Amino acid sequence: MLARHPLEDFIVPERSAKLREVLAQRTKQLTLVVDQIFHPHNISAVIRSADAFGIADLHVIGNNFSSNQGIALGSERWITFHRYNSGQEAAQALSAAGYALVVLEPEYLSRQKSHLKTFAVSDLPFNEKLAIVLGSEKQGVSPELKAQASFAAHIPMYGFVESFNVSVACAITLFCSTLKGRKLETLSDTEQAQLLDYWLRRDIDGSDLILKRLGIK
Repeated sequence: MLARHPLEDFIVPERSAKLREVLAQRTKQLTLVVDQIFHPHNISAVIRSADAFGIADLHVIGNNFSSNQGIALGSERWITFHRYNSGQEAAQALSAAGYALVVLEPEYLSRQKSHLKTFAVSDLPFNEKLAIVLGSEKQGVSPELKAQASFAAHIPMYGFVESFNVSVACAITLFCSTLKGRKLETLSDTEQAQLLDYWLRRDIDGSDLILKRLGIK
């Protein structure tokens, strides 16, 4: 049972219950890597999808990161961001954390990567620890991330168009992680306690002053 946080006394019970309900579904088993995506609309939609599907972390490569508040609807407050200067730096950090990198690309591109096992997104091994890599709007996934990838994945398509917008592709892929029932490992009690503290500090105006008065750092 997750211990009650002192700041929960400063929000209504319904708000506290909602925070705990969402927190209990957060996962780090599946994460997203945003590789040089520059359009605020796409970034915001990816953030919103990450929150909707219980993704705890978003790994961002590059310095062009900005979101559109109207599209993200405040979802960025509930996601933990990890920033990297290069794909190589991100790949090393994710590999050290036990993730297999999955390059998400159109089928005609993923089939060209003979050294990678290729999946339709619905067949990805979501029981493993996966980092789904979303490439930039113009250049796709960087070569350095492709070189470190364990799998390639695509969304099967049957029309004239060959790809989806990156934010749509993200939402479809995350939805596929639920098709066989949500079996992703949720956060440990320690991780939940740390994240609840982070959320409450951001959600409550003057939280630092309140905690200081309570003698809590």
